[in-house]
Amino acid sequence: MTWPRRVPRVVRGFHSGPHDPYNALTQVFERPPLRAGPLHDWSVSIKENIAMKGVRTTCASRILAEYRAPFDATVVERLRDAGAWISSRNNCDEFAMGALNTHSMYGPVANPAYPLQAPRAPGGSSGGAAAAVAAGLCRLALGTDTGGSVRIPASYCGVYGFKPSYGMLSRWGVVSYADSLDTVGILARELPDIARAFDVLAADDPRDATCVPNDVRQRLSHVAIPSLPGLRVGVVQELFPAEVDARTLDAVDGVLESMASQGATIVPTSVPLVTSTAAVYYLLSLAEASSNLARYDGIRFGVPAQRTSAFFDDVARHRSRHLGAEVQRRLLLGTYAVSSEARRTA
Repeated sequence: MTWPRRVPRVVRGFHSGPHDPYNALTQVFERPPLRAGPLHDWSVSIKENIAMKGVRTTCASRILAEYRAPFDATVVERLRDAGAWISSRNNCDEFAMGALNTHSMYGPVANPAYPLQAPRAPGGSSGGAAAAVAAGLCRLALGTDTGGSVRIPASYCGVYGFKPSYGMLSRWGVVSYADSLDTVGILARELPDIARAFDVLAADDPRDATCVPNDVRQRLSHVAIPSLPGLRVGVVQELFPAEVDARTLDAVDGVLESMASQGATIVPTSVPLVTSTAAVYYLLSLAEASSNLARYDGIRFGVPAQRTSAFFDDVARHRSRHLGAEVQRRLLLGTYAVSSEARRTA
């Protein structure tokens, strides 16, 4: 596998910005005049599947290679209003489908925690976001998390990754993968930075029907956080299989020991169905992806297809040519799942 060492060609009119040997960034931007606000002059990198006005929003896919969003996503608007400097776009797995950030039209991302002479994956799908934060190319990065796509690369790259509860951050302007699971997440090197960014981004958005409304947010804000003495904390045993790295287990054990020393009661528990969650996740997410990505046919959305009299052949040929192998595999599985009823009644 070839690991690119430089930022790919950027949008015309923008400068190439900081040197990026990890291929974490896909576009970089000059610092504009900034507003005053709680995030004033923070450099923030935005994942390629989050809309930015007038800027390529490609989802790291050839089928959207030249698409420029006509609007900012709500989370981008709020960052700008808070004084943040949107300094770059970050690489990701195509349409956020992947856990290594090796499935991208921009090429794979290298993990800054390891020497480039023997590069390792940064995790995915928000691998570019995690690598950019870890390498100091930005102070904060936004990614998306459908099934671990913020938390996995944060773990691989040694930074903090926060996936808020579903609906706490607006998804308006985020290119859909699986609507019932997609969540905007935040990555940073410092926990206080994530907390401050979350305070800026967590608000109702009437343009996103899945966003938690303000009255619910107000009720939640008044819920008392229990003190640790007397609190029972369940530890699901099935979530700690033998494959988990010993260093990860040690870190979790350290947190549990700290909670116990402050008065919490740690209770081992078992939830056998947990072992089926990965299969359920893939079934649901790929079925939704099959529906969401059907629009990229070269007729309605995406790079225009060559048209002949054989419409369905044109679409099939176009999608085969412009969608990556991993996305095609997932769409085949998702389409098979959603067509199961048709097969039973045929």
